[in-house]
Parts: sequence; structure tokens; C-alpha cells
Amino acid sequence: MYEERSEDTSNLNIYNVIRILFLLVIVTGTAVTVNIYTANNLDLLIHLSIESVCVIFGIVMFLLALNTKAYSDNNFIFYISVSKFFVAVFDAFHAFSYQGMNIIPGDTQNISMQFWVVSRILDSFSLLLAFIFLFKKLKGYIIF
Repeated sequence: MYEERSEDTSNLNIYNVIRILFLLVIVTGTAVTVNIYTANNLDLLIHLSIESVCVIFGIVMFLLALNTKAYSDNNFIFYISVSKFFVAVFDAFHAFSYQGMNIIPGDTQNISMQFWVVSRILDSFSLLLAFIFLFKKLKGYIIF
């Protein structure tokens, strides 16, 4: 039922997750610091901070589920984590295209709202369909 792995490999995977989490915290902290010194409005800083935390949470959830897939038969958690990863990608696009970020030139309010709506729809439908994977086997190599 469970695939056995050596102790060194599992520790290496956990250390990789911790390193990626630390890197994401550093990148987010740098983005927030740059935003503090360049932004005139506090709402832009708050929006980027909250979206960054959501993106980091989605990526870490995905990495943990991917690294523990060999030890768990819980397809529900794996499906939810994969869907949260894709929601986090669209949330990152939403955060970087937010009006006032000046990363994408031009009027980006419409683009930002479209990314937000796509991420919410993807999140809703993935949670709605998640009950299917409570009893069905999900193969990770098919998804990627």
C-alpha cells in the first residue's frame, strides 16, 4: 500500500520545501519593502501583502502534497492542493496586474479583475468537484 523510501530522500524533500518557503518569504518581503518606498497609497501595500500570503499558502500546500503523495492514499487532499496551486498562479497574476503596481503598462484594472474572477471560478468549481476524489484514485503523473 505504501511505497517505502529511504530516510535521506524524505528529509531532502522537506528541506527543499523549507528552502522554497524561505525564498518565497524573502521575495515577498522584498516586494513589500519596494512597495512601501514607492507607493503613495497604503491600500496597494495591503493588497499586495494579502495576495502574497495567499499565493505562498497555495504554493506551499501544493509542494507538501506533491512531496507526500508517495506516503498517502488521500486523493482528496492531492486534488485540492493541485487546484489551489493553479488558483495561486491566477492570484499572483491578479496581484501583479493590480492598478497602481505599474508592472504591466496601461490601464490594468480590467485585466486584474479578470484574473481575480478566473481564480475565484476555478476555486469554486474545484471545491465543488472535489467530492469525486474522496473515493476515486487520482494519478499524479496524469496531471503533470
